[in-house]
Amino acid sequence: MLLLIFSYSKELLNNQNSSVAFLIVRLITFIFLFLIVIGGAYFTTKYISGKNRSFMQQKNLKVIERISLGVDKSIYLINLENQYYLLTTTKNNIGLIDKFDKESINIVEQLEKNNGGNMVFNDYFKKYLKNQKDLNKEKVTLEKSLNTNLIKKLVDIKTLNKEIKGVEEAHKDENK
Repeated sequence: MLLLIFSYSKELLNNQNSSVAFLIVRLITFIFLFLIVIGGAYFTTKYISGKNRSFMQQKNLKVIERISLGVDKSIYLINLENQYYLLTTTKNNIGLIDKFDKESINIVEQLEKNNGGNMVFNDYFKKYLKNQKDLNKEKVTLEKSLNTNLIKKLVDIKTLNKEIKGVEEAHKDENK
């Protein structure tokens, strides 16, 4: 079809009396070519986005939210199974800010619902600090119980050691 339009435009070019017809055919040719280029770009974009969409749909790793802090600086909230990771990225570095479990995220969602979605940063921060204090208390309690058990085991070993030495000395006295 394109070849037919060009051949017709050459014929009109040879005929000087129909310059208006030549301009109309030329305009239609340019519009037709423009539509072909736009259509090609549209379908190429659709094809590439379909490939990216299938690539981005991972089963285990999901980017929940991304906040841009400037050029080449972002914070990501990423879900991996039942764990949530808060990451920061810069041009040369990726860092882990914190790791959350599903329960702590659910607590924040419940607080947002109770406050009508108007959670203030201070509320988040207080909740985070409370969770950290609770974790530290559990850690201290666990360390104390481990220390207590360790001390009991050391005392038991000392006692057994004294008993063994007593038995050995008794054996030496009997052999003399």
